[in-house]
Amino acid sequence: MQKEGPLMTELLKKAIAAVGRLPESEQNVLAEQILEELADEASWDHAFADPRSGLILDQLIAHAKAQVAEGGADALDNLL
Repeated sequence: MQKEGPLMTELLKKAIAAVGRLPESEQNVLAEQILEELADEASWDHAFADPRSGLILDQLIAHAKAQVAEGGADALDNLL
C-alpha cells in the first residue's frame, strides 16, 4: 500500500493563510479562479485520457501544417 502525501503542502497552506487575510470579495474571486483552474485541468485530463485524443491531435497537426504550407497561417516558429 502506497503512502499518500500530505493533504496540503506547506506552500499551499501559506497561500491559503494569506488569502484568508484578504477581504471577502477578493477571497471569493481567488476561490473562483482556483476552482475554475481545477475544473479546466480535470477537463484536459479527461480529454487526453480518451484513446481517440492522439488521433485527433495528429489530425489537428496535419491540418495546421497544411495551412502553413498553403500560406494560410504562419508557422509557430515565425511567431516566437
